[in-house]
Amino acid sequence: MINSTKSRTLLITGLFMLAATQILYFYFQLPDMLHGLLVGISVGLTLTSLLPRKTLKKSKVRS
Repeated sequence: MINSTKSRTLLITGLFMLAATQILYFYFQLPDMLHGLLVGISVGLTLTSLLPRKTLKKSKVRS
């Protein structure tokens, strides 16, 4: 389960990785596989942070 703090951390990390990857790709020659891997991980982190949070409801215990 993802809480709001973890979600915010994943979003910031994903966006930072995406920006850093684009800057590195602009100034240095990265192999296509490494560039694709870094972009894929950063997009995955960003999308994971945007998933709807499921709340667990307390189940009633029958006695």
